[in-house]
Amino acid sequence: MRRRDLICRMIYRSGAVVLLLALAAPRCRAQTAAAPVAVPAGGSTTRPTTSPTTRPLPITAIAGWDVLWRRFLLADPFSVRREFFQSSLVMIRDRPALGFGLGTWSTAYPAYALRDNGLLANQAHNDWAQWAVEGGLPFLLLILAIAGRSVRPAFRSLWGIGVLAVFVHSLVDYPLQRPALAGFFFVFLAVVESARAPQKKS
Repeated sequence: MRRRDLICRMIYRSGAVVLLLALAAPRCRAQTAAAPVAVPAGGSTTRPTTSPTTRPLPITAIAGWDVLWRRFLLADPFSVRREFFQSSLVMIRDRPALGFGLGTWSTAYPAYALRDNGLLANQAHNDWAQWAVEGGLPFLLLILAIAGRSVRPAFRSLWGIGVLAVFVHSLVDYPLQRPALAGFFFVFLAVVESARAPQKKS
């Protein structure tokens, strides 16, 4: 095995461990379900040793079966997220060009809240909606262009599909609002982008 391949394998597996821990920590239904797709990097350079259907098991063991199971049994699991999304649409309508400023969703949200349950709404639970609220539609289009550009090289590399899974997961949660997870995500996104270089030279 070449030294470069060994280093890449170590990087991928280390990243997979960090992503798994980040997925487990919030005890989120979507993150637990997305784990088999969002973290393919750990087995990208070797033959998989575990079935995709068993990969969420360590996550649920860490997070706790009882909490996750109760969330799956909710009558309307998207009730809070739906209200956040509806409020975010109104916020986007009010400031479509420049938004409210990056990192200000939680500050601007109370004025648009549909109800007050006494709890702090720290994120929109939808990164795409939050990007549009904070950065305006131009910023949303920029992120959309980055996601679209990564589709072809992600499928060519296979392990890069995990990057696309995070973009999809961002529709129902806010994984990229967590600095540590976002940092690893953009590193993997840069690796996916670097796969374009040989294609241009050929």
